[in-house]
Amino acid sequence: MINFDDILDSGNQDKFINHLLMSNRETMMNMIYKAIVENKMGALEANVPREQKIEGLNNLLSWFESREEYEKCGQLKNIIEKI
Repeated sequence: MINFDDILDSGNQDKFINHLLMSNRETMMNMIYKAIVENKMGALEANVPREQKIEGLNNLLSWFESREEYEKCGQLKNIIEKI
């Protein structure tokens, strides 16, 4: 099993990105979700326009809705409201 905490806590963004590229889509979405919810590596602090952040979060939200992972959806909706 993949230890997301080790990847996200290492502070090594290259390791994180390389792992995303090698992962399947489900693993990638879960890693992105975890990075955002736990605010690892400044996941939402990048100098990206608000609209793009919301669009990305909505795409992630749709992914988890399609898998009926509603607890994750609720957390993402709370984050979207705060942006």
